[in-house]
Amino acid sequence: MIDKTQLYQSLLKLFCFLISLLIPAALLLGGLTRSISPAYPHQVYQFLPADEVGLTQTERLDLALITLAYLQHPEPAATAVRFLENQRLPGTNRPLYNERELTHLVDVKQLTDRIAGWSESLNWLLGLSLLALVAWPASRFTAVKAFQRGAVLSFFLLLACFMFIPQFWTLFFFGFHHWLFPPGSWSFAGVDTLIRLFPEAFWFNYAQQVFTEQVIYAVLLLLATSILVVIMGTKAAPTGPSPDQIAEPWAQSPLPIE
Repeated sequence: MIDKTQLYQSLLKLFCFLISLLIPAALLLGGLTRSISPAYPHQVYQFLPADEVGLTQTERLDLALITLAYLQHPEPAATAVRFLENQRLPGTNRPLYNERELTHLVDVKQLTDRIAGWSESLNWLLGLSLLALVAWPASRFTAVKAFQRGAVLSFFLLLACFMFIPQFWTLFFFGFHHWLFPPGSWSFAGVDTLIRLFPEAFWFNYAQQVFTEQVIYAVLLLLATSILVVIMGTKAAPTGPSPDQIAEPWAQSPLPIE
């Protein structure tokens, strides 16, 4: 005969373990989604070297913001790219991007749209999981511990990325593009607008900022959950389950799992 209490405890442990594993992914995907905003180019263009072909920093920033507006456009990439097709380089009638660049930007928007969708779905999943655990008094402590473990895991994983990616930047940069985009579709000449607006130094600073921000969020989550663990731990009654709780674990709440 199946021990229902033990089965419940095992399923709850597994559920909380999966929550802890998903938290680093939620932080990273959320950071990538939030980073597609005007704030970052305003910061980074202060430190980028000047464009050798002739665009001023103000013109580069304006064109970069136009490209970000395209990435944030609610329509699918194949439709939204028409917005970029109508853009021109300052003071000329030349298109802002050539056909190869536009094709790559369609691939980029498809990727960022997927990341935004994954981030939203993951946030909903974690939010509903937290509500389900908090709704049951006996599993509230378990929920907080799961998020605390997830914060610890996030901190160490993101900190490792922050420390090692600069050391292996070239491998990371080319491996990232080779993995996510069709071969030969993401390499461009130095005179192409994509390289002039978004040189490799831009992406290096971008990666550092994304990982730095997520490490900070992981620390804040760890501090918040640790405080809750202390508060809830001091209030927990040191009593064991009654015979009724053992017989009917779904009717009477079992002890919280640390």
